[in-house]
Amino acid sequence: MHTDATSLSDAPEYSALIHDEPPYVAEEDESPDLAVAELRETVAGAIASLPGAIAAAVQSGAITLQVGVAIASGERDENKLTNLVFNGRHPELPSGYRIQSGDGRLASDWTNIRDTIVRPILRALSAAPRAAASPVTPARVAGISTQVVSRIDGHRDVIERASAGSGVNANILRGIIAAESGGNANTGAGGSGYKGLMQSDRTEEDLDPAVSTRKGAKKFVDFTQSMRRYFHDSLTQDFDALGEEARIRIVMAAYNAGPVTVKRAMASARAAGDVTRWLAPEHYLRALVSTGAYNPVPAVLRWCIERGELSADDVASDLARASGKGVDDLRRTYAPSGKWSVSTLTTALSPYLFREKNTLRNDGSVTWDTAQARASKSLLCAARFKQANTGGYLDTIIRYKNYYDRR
Repeated sequence: MHTDATSLSDAPEYSALIHDEPPYVAEEDESPDLAVAELRETVAGAIASLPGAIAAAVQSGAITLQVGVAIASGERDENKLTNLVFNGRHPELPSGYRIQSGDGRLASDWTNIRDTIVRPILRALSAAPRAAASPVTPARVAGISTQVVSRIDGHRDVIERASAGSGVNANILRGIIAAESGGNANTGAGGSGYKGLMQSDRTEEDLDPAVSTRKGAKKFVDFTQSMRRYFHDSLTQDFDALGEEARIRIVMAAYNAGPVTVKRAMASARAAGDVTRWLAPEHYLRALVSTGAYNPVPAVLRWCIERGELSADDVASDLARASGKGVDDLRRTYAPSGKWSVSTLTTALSPYLFREKNTLRNDGSVTWDTAQARASKSLLCAARFKQANTGGYLDTIIRYKNYYDRR
């Protein structure tokens, strides 16, 4: 999935980091957990694999990892690259927005990005000596972590058995494992959420790599069939006529947020005149809010604060509103030294946000604009986190699948 709103993610692999764990029973809208430490390790490996000039730009925050990987993969169109950076800095703009003649501030920002970020990187790359052709190894492929590959390779037998039993390409399974758990079979252990290599279920037995991989492969097959039926019955299109990558992205968006979420996003985009834009923020956020397939856990809220999407005061205000306590009362508990304790503040707010999230669930008729008018800032940020990072989640699957195809 690709959207123009990437400001929440300097590292696309953050996408499936915290998945929905709804307190209600939903037929198809369940999604798995991935540990923060695993993701950060994958991101660090991805950055380390980039050429020096690109890695430096990612580490400084000038460009996102998604942009860095695009450059390292051969993209040299300065306009396309500038658009990627620009869209990431302006998530408030609708997908595909074209700068108007009167938008002097935006035009100046776009030009500044091109001249001070994109062009210097491209010049540095063109001046660097070309290396001799090398074998395809993780260290030589942008966005591929040696540690993740090593862990996945350690599960070769169970992956091949799951592939043979389900008919799912083994390298697709490897790509899913990279995005879901980074190859760590113990992901989710000790918690109540999704567990194991493929994060396909919540049971303790899913910590067994063979069980998790078998269930994950079946889930991929089931969701493929679900989307195939939807394309035939509702869109009057042949799902199998799509390219392999497009099919994988659609099925894995369903794996990540539930088929109902994906179908509602497509219905919204179709009603707006272009079903191919189903992952645009106005459609995907609307669908996420309707199904509740996002997770306002403390880690996501703290990430929003670290990135400037929320302030501690915003979180405190939302907690005051939800709990019925005054901000001064909250200060005595959560800011005894005069400064908000972000960790305890977000932990206190999270249960209220889960309840608020459930009040916003609907049949898909509520627009994102309406949801924004009703919801707290903290809950909205959790939904945007999920939407904005979905692209990186899907990119990770495709990137690792392609790496294994070439190896």
